[in-house]
Amino acid sequence: YHEHCVKETIDPVLNQPNFVPQILSSHLEIFEWRQYNGTKQERETAKYILANASHLKKATFYSEFLEKDVMLKELECVPRGSKTCQLEFD
Repeated sequence: YHEHCVKETIDPVLNQPNFVPQILSSHLEIFEWRQYNGTKQERETAKYILANASHLKKATFYSEFLEKDVMLKELECVPRGSKTCQLEFD
């Protein structure tokens, strides 16, 4: 947990499934998101993936925006299903 993280409650934007797909929970090791813009819906989707991908080793988000540091700090605060996941912004 990072010191800049603040607990927040956000109304769910997505219709999340009642169960986590096995491909996400048991098999996903590398995740890349191109053209990540940090919209509310994208943040919620990213949080869902990071929280439920228990075998995730690396998650990379590519963005054209200059505020990558802000986006990275926000996603660093998300509880992750994988203790070894490295989070990167490019």
